[in-house]
Amino acid sequence: MFARALAGFILMPVSVIKVRFESNMYNYRSLAEASADIFKKEGGRGFFSGFGATALRDAPYAGIQVALYESTKALLGGNFFVVIRVERQPRH
Repeated sequence: MFARALAGFILMPVSVIKVRFESNMYNYRSLAEASADIFKKEGGRGFFSGFGATALRDAPYAGIQVALYESTKALLGGNFFVVIRVERQPRH
């Protein structure tokens, strides 16, 4: 779950720029204009607005995903997900 939160934190500025650029509320002409305006008006914190809500939304999903993966792995056997490499015998 921590890795998912970290990935969300790293990608948050991209998400904020994308959402605001696509919104009719701001009317940006480019991603660069959106980035500059966010930084000018809100500073660096503006790129992370909404992170708390995003983390709260993603945390349960990540926990459910890990639980389902582990229970499926246990149900099917630990070796089910191991990739077996089959080597070809040379022809004579």
